Amino acid sequence: MVDKKQYKDTQLHISKLGFGCMRFPVKDGYVDIDKTCDLIAHAMQSGINYYDSGYFYQGGQSEKAMGQAFKPFKRSEYIITTKLPNFACSSEAEIYNTIDEQLKRCQTDYFDFYLLHNVNERSLAQFSRPYVVKALEKLKQDGKIRGTGFSSHANVDTLKWFADYYDWDIAQIQLNRFDWQYLDSQGQYEELTKRGIPVVVMEPLRGGRLASISEEGDKMLKSLDPDKSIASYSFRFAGALPNVSVVLSGMNEMFQLEDNVKTFTNLKPLSGVELETFDRALDALLSGNEAPCTKCEYCLEGCPMQLDIPGLIDRYNSYMVSRHFMEMTRISWMPEDKQPKSCSACGQCAEACPQNIDIPAIMEKLANSMQRRR
Repeated sequence: MVDKKQYKDTQLHISKLGFGCMRFPVKDGYVDIDKTCDLIAHAMQSGINYYDSGYFYQGGQSEKAMGQAFKPFKRSEYIITTKLPNFACSSEAEIYNTIDEQLKRCQTDYFDFYLLHNVNERSLAQFSRPYVVKALEKLKQDGKIRGTGFSSHANVDTLKWFADYYDWDIAQIQLNRFDWQYLDSQGQYEELTKRGIPVVVMEPLRGGRLASISEEGDKMLKSLDPDKSIASYSFRFAGALPNVSVVLSGMNEMFQLEDNVKTFTNLKPLSGVELETFDRALDALLSGNEAPCTKCEYCLEGCPMQLDIPGLIDRYNSYMVSRHFMEMTRISWMPEDKQPKSCSACGQCAEACPQNIDIPAIMEKLANSMQRRR
């Protein structure tokens, strides 16, 4: 049976391994209900009691599949979390209509946790409308939700602001060892921990990228223990963090579920040797094209376009490491005259840069990358 952790000072105990319901098995373009029911039945028998979905997951089929899969079980035996999309926040009434639709899909009377979905720099204004938290309070009073939270791909500053906006019960962030070292998941985790907000981990394998790192990296880890899966190192890192309540995994094959159950039964933190080897294996994922910017801001002096050059280089480095679409999306949210395409390539910034970074070339690469995404 997988390990469980007490939620705050309540009687609720959450399985350290949670079932991410965004990738249920598919057959002929639809969720394979029979296979999904088998997976969830096995998960329940293994002690997994936390299931995470969202309004949009698999075109709405995820929530409906959950409604089917949980029919054999008592409602008190499992925890359902789902999410409110920002498009449904145009009015208080729309929020109530949306959750009623989701409750019907899931064939349940309440959600254990109800999250605002993907809080980021763009959606912040919609989610921080006063009637949104007012609606959440009423949903609690009406017994339709028991806890509130948010999922986020925002930067640390945005996350800090929103974490302070309301008394949240949980927060869901992307967290794995690679992002911990090279992006900002450590900062996000630490800010939530300071505020006493338990963390739900999503993307512990970066969308599957860390299930097999590289030929060389996999050999390093297999040399430590040939019986341990590569994925288990990521799960053990995330699961052992003190403020992590649950680590989600989108399991659509029985072998994935069985391996994860094995990892989370008597979960063992990574030893010093394991962590050091894991880090060396992850180094292979770096592109080698990152710019060595120290944010000294010498480049800002004399820029005729007044671009936020350190900020743009930071987005460039994050994109080169993660290849995550959100990095380009964040740039597209900037005013047009502050985007990299506005760079005049005058070269003053490069001359002032003590790291000898070819800044105009990076601005051109960013502009071209954004153009290709249109």
